Amino acid sequence: MRTAEKRTEGHLFRTGRGHWRTGAVHATRLGAQEKSRCRGGCPAESGQSAWKTACARSGGPLPRIQNRTGPTKRGLWQLFPRNHADGGAVLAGKTEPDFIVSGLEDPVTVTRKPSVDVFNHVKVEFLNASNQFNTEVAEAKDMVSIDLFGLRSMDSIKFHEIKSAAVARTVAQSILQRMQYVRNTYGFKLGWRHCLLEPTDLVTLTDAGTGLDKTPVRILSIEEDEIGLLTVEAEDAPFGVFSTATYPHQAVGGYVADFNKPSGAINTPVVFDAPTELTPGLREIWVAVSGGENYGGCQVWLSSDGTNYKKIGEIVSPARHGFLTETMASGTDPETTYTCKINLSESGGTLTSGTIADADNRATLVWVDGEFVAYSIATLTDSHQYTLDGYLRRGLYGTPIKAHPSQSRFVRCDGTIFRYAYDPALVGKTVYMKFPAFNQFGGGGQSLADAAEYLFVVGGNWPMGQRGACWTRPVTRESSTRHH
Repeated sequence: MRTAEKRTEGHLFRTGRGHWRTGAVHATRLGAQEKSRCRGGCPAESGQSAWKTACARSGGPLPRIQNRTGPTKRGLWQLFPRNHADGGAVLAGKTEPDFIVSGLEDPVTVTRKPSVDVFNHVKVEFLNASNQFNTEVAEAKDMVSIDLFGLRSMDSIKFHEIKSAAVARTVAQSILQRMQYVRNTYGFKLGWRHCLLEPTDLVTLTDAGTGLDKTPVRILSIEEDEIGLLTVEAEDAPFGVFSTATYPHQAVGGYVADFNKPSGAINTPVVFDAPTELTPGLREIWVAVSGGENYGGCQVWLSSDGTNYKKIGEIVSPARHGFLTETMASGTDPETTYTCKINLSESGGTLTSGTIADADNRATLVWVDGEFVAYSIATLTDSHQYTLDGYLRRGLYGTPIKAHPSQSRFVRCDGTIFRYAYDPALVGKTVYMKFPAFNQFGGGGQSLADAAEYLFVVGGNWPMGQRGACWTRPVTRESSTRHH
């Protein structure tokens, strides 16, 4: 009994429910010597314990993954690394006197795979354990073959048994090299004295007629007839082809969000008194806030003395605000002559046009430097820049119609505005506000101490025609900040 059979006999894998049977899955237990060899030639086994089993379903993927070959014998699927140290030793050299020929037939027949069946681009699909077991593809290309014959891509091979990118690339390279350099099959006949030969054995062939001179081949199959004549089929086995080099690669990790990326500070907010008609029975201030590209929202903190702060709410949607790019002249209500030109780049805001009815119904309400206005047409003139014209309703809710210089603040009044109902005792007093921002994931937030401080003089939500002071500016001062 030869080496392969000795290594595998009697070592079927026990699952706890009996042996794995012939025709289903077969396995061999790897000894220490076999394991040490496997680390060099079996990428799917590397780094595992010596008791790791090498399982393979007949015609299944594991022999290809492990770069192994072998026959089924006595109910066992025998697998040998193609670059196995012992398997790589040539057992015997076969020369012309060893071949059995009949008549004018050639001692050795050679069949070569056509070039059209040889791919130079191999793709292996696997599940990457380092990337949350997402499906990825490892590729191997033979650039010399591609330059000569063009790109010939093989259909992607699904090896979901592989969980490592390094193993997948090794397997893809092994398949590519085998496809490129193992193209010939050889047929010859031997006498019964060569009966110790088995599939997977390496021999050399020498035949002047076919130009073979100690050419290494690996036996694929042996058939014995009734008189002991052995018909052998073998394939190319060039040394060095069945081992793969490690090529540099770029890791594929996909997009990984930075949940704690700093949000950055908010843009300068706009704080103003709300109109009486929109806040019946309440006194409110409205706040428009936006931020940079990492902005996801902010907390709103209020203080009456600039030292003791109280959280009064949270903003999760950026408001649409900006400034006038040209002076907005004073006019009449309704206004059909003068226009309002604005820039919303600061907040990345956009506007859509409405109708005259929308303007009359104040559905397109905006705040311009203390005056409430409603528009009908918003014409885009540049990125985030608009001209409001056609039909404007001005001086709404009792605010004065007046001229507004360039750079005056502009706010679109919609559901993104933060509304705060305050104590009437604050009318005429200065309040301090801070807006610690956080990113889109709720992380990377500012501390209250790092957030800029803004002042606002509460004007009171008075009847029409009476407006309180309304202004904001960042304040830089050294103070201890407490909150409750």
